[in-house]
Amino acid sequence: MSYHQSCNVVGIVATVLALTAAAPAQEVTLTVADQNPPTAWGSVLRRRLAQA
Repeated sequence: MSYHQSCNVVGIVATVLALTAAAPAQEVTLTVADQNPPTAWGSVLRRRLAQA
């Protein structure tokens, strides 16, 4: 493999690693009332996501 091809491979690998960096996670806070709602988790998560 020539020097030019090696540089291309290194550049592609660096680009792929930069583009696949982990995104920060969204924080979800739960209260005591959220732990056992009568409608299960569906409506709680929909409300939390709607507020975000």
